[in-house]
Amino acid sequence: MKKLIGSVVVAVSIAGVTSSVFAEEPFEYNPTVRNVDTVEYIDGEEVQVNGIELTVDEHPDSSVGVNAAGKRSAKIEAKKPFLSNWYAKSSSTATYQQNTIGATARAFKGNGTQLGNTATSSISHSTIATAITYPGNEIGPTAYAIGNHTFKRSGYVDWYPQTKQSF
Repeated sequence: MKKLIGSVVVAVSIAGVTSSVFAEEPFEYNPTVRNVDTVEYIDGEEVQVNGIELTVDEHPDSSVGVNAAGKRSAKIEAKKPFLSNWYAKSSSTATYQQNTIGATARAFKGNGTQLGNTATSSISHSTIATAITYPGNEIGPTAYAIGNHTFKRSGYVDWYPQTKQSF
């Protein structure tokens, strides 16, 4: 009996070491990147749009009973109207309703000085959040927009990407 107990203790201790050595690494999203460079017409005015969009498939976390996985997209657009004020638009969209979805937009001079206000939108139980900031007339050749995004859905890995685009 003593020999059997010793063998069980050795087997359990080896299994414990093995499972901790091979523990799963935290999941990291690897997004698809799409550059946006178009012209839109808003209220009859030509608007130059420069942006970047990141898209990922939702990844289930370790919980049981996960629903269908969808796509999540995070986008920042720096918009330059010909006659009116420039602005930055940050958008977060998802195929399926998120517990929390959010978007923040900020604009900066090339030296890092923030232009205008920070715009934030955080919505519960939605598939879209959008924030727009107006940086004013002090835009220089090196100005840029930053978008911060939040995606939280029960049963899936949270995603907090940041997007950046020059004006």
